Amino acid sequence: MENSRASLIDTSFNKLEKFNGEHFQIWKRKVTLNLQLVDIDHVLIEDEPTIPEGGTADAIAAALVKQSKWKRENNICKLLILNSMEDSLAESYSKKVKAKEI
Repeated sequence: MENSRASLIDTSFNKLEKFNGEHFQIWKRKVTLNLQLVDIDHVLIEDEPTIPEGGTADAIAAALVKQSKWKRENNICKLLILNSMEDSLAESYSKKVKAKEI
């Protein structure tokens, strides 16, 4: 599955023209569709999962797995968004922690 996701990312994002500050809505729509294609667009909508206080060990372990997955997918999403921008724009957004902040 991870190889097929990497292949989709490589194929779809390499065809995008880099955002240079013009035609934002078109660029945004294309980036969003590509993120949907590789099933990581949820990090643009959902908040980072939290660890429940006072939960059972199983509930905490499950929450940690969800949180770890979300963080990894957020980082992938950030990388893809930043790589789809001209360097001058990407630099100004690179310090954002969450993909949805970009």
